[in-house]
Amino acid sequence: MKYERIVQCGLQNRSADYALTARDYIKNGDLGEIVAVHVKELGEGPIPFFEKEDSATPDTIDWDLWLGPTKKVPYNLSRNKSWLYYWDYSGGPVTSGGSIHQLDLARLVLDNPDFPKSAYCAGGRYLYNDKREIPDYQMTTFDYGKYVLTLETGEFTPYMQKSGPEVRFGNIYPKWMQNSTRIEILGTKKMMYVGRMGGGWQAFDMDEKIVAQDKGIFPLKAHILNFIDCIRTRKQPNGNIVEGHHSSVMIHLANLSYRAGNKQLLFSPEYETILNDEKAVAMDQLQYRKGYEINNEV
Repeated sequence: MKYERIVQCGLQNRSADYALTARDYIKNGDLGEIVAVHVKELGEGPIPFFEKEDSATPDTIDWDLWLGPTKKVPYNLSRNKSWLYYWDYSGGPVTSGGSIHQLDLARLVLDNPDFPKSAYCAGGRYLYNDKREIPDYQMTTFDYGKYVLTLETGEFTPYMQKSGPEVRFGNIYPKWMQNSTRIEILGTKKMMYVGRMGGGWQAFDMDEKIVAQDKGIFPLKAHILNFIDCIRTRKQPNGNIVEGHHSSVMIHLANLSYRAGNKQLLFSPEYETILNDEKAVAMDQLQYRKGYEINNEV
């Protein structure tokens, strides 16, 4: 924003027409007052993990460059190939499966609420007692004052599936009960399911009666065309950097809450800072290795 550059985040759902009709349906009050929103990213269970011993660095890799700003450690094949399991290189399950897409889509259909008042995350390693640093399940609760939004992420549900091409590019709605990336919005009158990447939305009354719906297709092409158009017109794109930042902060709050010991973190939307936990604040202020520093002000 400072340099008036056009930046589009890879949040393709923001270019889906059905996301806007879902937003309008909610704004019109057809669901009633929103009380709870549940965002899910549930995948298949992880395989057993056996960390390799440190070894000599292969000639085919610049290990120092690969490590970048993180602490310098000896070469390890597990860190190199299974980097997802280490906090130094990964955001854990809340980032690996694409839950940012569902979370950001939920924010869009809720008319882009500001930051939550607090975040509380619980979870752990439940399937394998190994050296993976990240949890295999996390449940985060964000307090928005008038309603609660939860983000559920995990790797233990082989019976859950993401929407396939017949949903993404066709007229078929997801099978909501076992859709691994669904959004549930519960109002005082009705409820709504929302699916990412072309899944569309359906609103339900009693006895599974569908009272409204809208479908779409995977909005990648629309997202790219919007970006190109904004480069030409200098308008802000659908997936602008500000909204991408808002959604990303929520992901970071989830992990910081978990890593601080399952602490409820009180958050200041005005100053964008954690108010009540020094450990979480310290983890949020990363230390970069010499030569890889990033200036606080660009």
